[in-house]
Amino acid sequence: MKNLNIGKKLTIGFAALTGIMVVVLVFAFINMKQMEGRFDQVMRRDVLRVETTNKVIKIINVIFHGVAVNIMAKDKDVVEEWTKRIAEKR
Repeated sequence: MKNLNIGKKLTIGFAALTGIMVVVLVFAFINMKQMEGRFDQVMRRDVLRVETTNKVIKIINVIFHGVAVNIMAKDKDVVEEWTKRIAEKR
């Protein structure tokens, strides 16, 4: 190393840093691709769970509303209509 002039030393150092950066870049790219695949898998599973939960919540809301209407309604036609809706949602 003592026999090399400053230009060659700088070139070797720059080349070494560039090589290290390329290795890190390749490693990061590979890991990001793997992480993207896992993210898609988790999102598909979780989106399905959220959609199912939302459907259940909507059904529970209809049943709850129907029960409240049946308790408070004085018109028999309204009570019968909501009783049918509750039966459909169960």
